[in-house]
Amino acid sequence: MTKPENGTQLQDEGHEPQVYVVQKDLIGWRFSRRDFLAAASAATMATVAGTASGCGDGEPTPAPSTRTPEESATWEACRRVKAHTEPVAQLVITPDGTMLLSRDYGGQVKFWSLPDGTLLKTAQGHAMAVSPDGKSLILGDVDGALHLWLLPRMAPVRSVGGHLDAVRTLAASADWTVLASGSQDGTIKLWSLPELDLLKTIDAHEDTLRLVASPEWTYLASGSLDGTLKLWTLPEGDLVQILEEDRESPNGLLMSPDGSILASSVVADSKSISLWSLPAGKLMKKLAGSRKMSTDTLVTDPEGEVLAAGVQDGPIQLWSLPEGKSL
Repeated sequence: MTKPENGTQLQDEGHEPQVYVVQKDLIGWRFSRRDFLAAASAATMATVAGTASGCGDGEPTPAPSTRTPEESATWEACRRVKAHTEPVAQLVITPDGTMLLSRDYGGQVKFWSLPDGTLLKTAQGHAMAVSPDGKSLILGDVDGALHLWLLPRMAPVRSVGGHLDAVRTLAASADWTVLASGSQDGTIKLWSLPELDLLKTIDAHEDTLRLVASPEWTYLASGSLDGTLKLWTLPEGDLVQILEEDRESPNGLLMSPDGSILASSVVADSKSISLWSLPAGKLMKKLAGSRKMSTDTLVTDPEGEVLAAGVQDGPIQLWSLPEGKSL
């Protein structure tokens, strides 16, 4: 069934859209429906150009201990939904579970109601961050501007310039008082929230590609197309260490919930994800996958015990933390 926008239903095969969460219970690790994408951004969607996946039968996928050998060989999506014409780069579900935000690599952002999957609005943004209470949204634009939106009104209320080129990445503090923005102009800028007043500019890279901050807002890691991975203090913005240099561009970045581990992946095909201890910046381990991995999505569960990697044209891969054992 297809309707115009502001009433468009996700085209599927008659089932309500569902998404997944990795959970630990008494019988082990399992996939259940819903908040995986809220924590993961795009782990289940960045691997498929413009498609969303989910189960419509309302039943969680069996736990590993109850699965047959054939079932344990791979996790498969039950359904795919066409949502974008460009590959999907990021997904966020609001904390109350009533809205899904999807962003593609072409800079199109879509607002979907949940669980019915109605398309509510379309906007433009090349980076996005949602407040922990789900009431505010920041979009970074191709012209270097930042836009503050109010949710669920889905309306912009403030815009500021600042970067000289496209905003590529955003990272906000857990209390939603400070925002870090990374741009193709190579700078990182720190802003107050919700005012969006500029606090500091850091000349960081030739092209800032990814940012991730520690939960306590004490450290910021930045990855760039110039092949460097750097660690900065917050809120001062002082350089602590260059972790990698003259390597493939660090593309996927993740800090563990306790801020003790930084995980990084690269743009080019690679058979490893690097784990770094913080704040020392020491390489702990390289994680080998079952296939070559080109991923920009790394996520962990709230306890920081499992690392998931969304792999282009391949399965989601899981490792234990901090051991790095394949699950």
